Amino acid sequence: MKTKTVRPQLLDFPACGSSARAVIVSLIFGCILALNVYTASAQSEKKTVVLGITSGEADKHNVEFRRYDRMMPVYRRHGIEPSLISIEPFVSWDWSEDQIYQLLKPFHAVLLITIPYAVSDLTPALDARGKIVGAALARYVNEGGGLFVQAQSWGTSAGEKYWNIVLAPFGIEVLHEGCCDTTRTYKGAGFGSIDYWFTKNIKPHPVTVGVERLYLPTHGYAPFPGVPAIRYSPDWEVVVAGEAEAKSFRRDAADTAFESLNLDQSGSYASAPPVAAVRSFGKGRVVSFPLCPIHSGMNYSNPAWKNIVESAGDRSADLPSFGMTLLMNCYRWIAEPAQTIAGFGAHVDPPYQAVKYLDKVDLDVLRFNEPEGGVKGYAYPDGQKPDFSPAGDGIRGIVG
Repeated sequence: MKTKTVRPQLLDFPACGSSARAVIVSLIFGCILALNVYTASAQSEKKTVVLGITSGEADKHNVEFRRYDRMMPVYRRHGIEPSLISIEPFVSWDWSEDQIYQLLKPFHAVLLITIPYAVSDLTPALDARGKIVGAALARYVNEGGGLFVQAQSWGTSAGEKYWNIVLAPFGIEVLHEGCCDTTRTYKGAGFGSIDYWFTKNIKPHPVTVGVERLYLPTHGYAPFPGVPAIRYSPDWEVVVAGEAEAKSFRRDAADTAFESLNLDQSGSYASAPPVAAVRSFGKGRVVSFPLCPIHSGMNYSNPAWKNIVESAGDRSADLPSFGMTLLMNCYRWIAEPAQTIAGFGAHVDPPYQAVKYLDKVDLDVLRFNEPEGGVKGYAYPDGQKPDFSPAGDGIRGIVG
């Protein structure tokens, strides 16, 4: 059987003269070129978001985080370059407003996780510190920075009271309550059995693009709330809420171990409690999504973790959750103003310096200093006293 070769033909416009055909062809190729330029421009405008994530002892963990954390590919896939920044200036160090501001300024956006440690009682000193921290955060956002507030519950209410002082400039009040919908529940596996609830009460907004539903934890690390209840000022727009049957619930009295979430005690919200909210603040933007961090990336892609809030939802019913989509949308949205303002986003992590260890340790030569303060009682079983001599540089002790 013969085959016919079909060759590509030039565009033919029989009703047009040669000059008209040339003009039309030029217009077509001009449109294609313009489309390519527009596409390239749109891609270039999607600048990398320089994100700071608060963490305890960030300087000790940042290299490990950036090299090995399972979330790094997710961040980078969404055009986000994260680094850890110290939480201590926000809760336990006496830094000035300007020092805290200078810590924030190199980032387009900052994720502030409201850890409760160092706050066992709200003292006058902590009250003063909270106001300084709040002023620094307000200055940063007012000038164009992006702030993601991830409030969490832990233990007693002292931590909530401290963070309410910090967050007062933004119109956020963390209640001693948690949100749950007892009519829409799901029990998931992963590090034991975990109770979840879900919602599809989601408003159209740039941060909710692609977000169809959210599965949310009933509890956090312990029996306290996985989604703390928040009271917002009128400046806020709630973009995700529980369904009509969802409520906020109070926590048990302070004499219990964790002031657990009590699903028999109704709280401030009788229906549709807020889950995520957004607002503008000066030149900048703020997002509030109170959620226990174990469900927002801390365990993401761990083989033993089921990613139920982040993405999986109820696999058996083919009902995914879009928590990670919401998080990535939020980071990009709050960073947009700062990406157009000079001075933001200049952070660059210093080059990694490998730890230098001693080439060798001769334990027969390098012995340890005799204890100070008259400590006695060192002797071998045969009664001979040990010979203490100065230790070598870098030798602090022996275990075993």
